[in-house]
Amino acid sequence: MRPPLAALGLAALLAALLAACGGGTGSASGNRITVSSVPGIGTVLANGAGRTVYVYAPDAHTGTSRCTAACAVLWPPVVLSHGATGPVAGSGVDTAALGTTARADGSVQVTYHGWPLYTWTADTGPHMARGQGLDNEGGYWYAIRPSGGLVILVRGA
Repeated sequence: MRPPLAALGLAALLAALLAACGGGTGSASGNRITVSSVPGIGTVLANGAGRTVYVYAPDAHTGTSRCTAACAVLWPPVVLSHGATGPVAGSGVDTAALGTTARADGSVQVTYHGWPLYTWTADTGPHMARGQGLDNEGGYWYAIRPSGGLVILVRGA
């Protein structure tokens, strides 16, 4: 049975509020960037909870996120928790490649080689990359390797 549209709208609103307060799925472990192995894709970056992080092609190394509003609900930005001074590199992550960028909402988003990082709400746990290669919210989404290269594998429909 499908939930009513109003319930879906409420769920999206709650997710956006949690993300804005630093409690969203993307921000939960944004201070630490790690390396994870995803079946069929290989070694990619993940947040501290082991969830794959993605880049959004329209951001194109601008260092500025173009994923806001409804986009940021589906693709929560990886943000620093309040009081954190910067992202922390796990084993295999290039510390010098980590950075941050200010978001319009005042939060601080983690970047890697200049790309703002996001998670995908359909990845419900570690070692998943359901968002890999999706054309969603006006652009393609790609996992990123520790080298900074993008995983250019487009999933079938």
